[in-house]
Amino acid sequence: MQASRKKRGFTLTELTVVLAVMAIVATLTVTFSSLISKRRAESHATLEAMQDIAVAEETVEAWIKRNNVTAFTESDRLLAEGGASIEASEGKLVIGGETVYSFERVTSITFKSEETNGNTIYYCSAAYTLPRSEEEMLYTFCVYKQAVTP
Repeated sequence: MQASRKKRGFTLTELTVVLAVMAIVATLTVTFSSLISKRRAESHATLEAMQDIAVAEETVEAWIKRNNVTAFTESDRLLAEGGASIEASEGKLVIGGETVYSFERVTSITFKSEETNGNTIYYCSAAYTLPRSEEEMLYTFCVYKQAVTP
């Protein structure tokens, strides 16, 4: 009678294949999680920038509608009758020389106006940057002011 050989354990080839598959899965997991983490940080920074821009938009719109902005505008600020001004520079929104809001992501806001039929449209471009990005991004919002009819 022949002795039956019982198979015990795994062969060297089987162990090598399993280890190779585990290494590939581990590499993909680490790469995928770092990619997700980077995207999450970028999304969070974009959200912060949009929140800053929303506050700036509300503040600028309210200021324009409250004040009689003169035809003279500088690109980085708006001037109104009586010397009132609004500008955004160095991460701060300044009204009449007083800082009213400090931004997290917005670096500056520039203004441009266009008048048609006595109505004025103010184009406001907010510049912001995101972490790990050298490129400055722009978000433009508009404020429409109707001509006052006597």
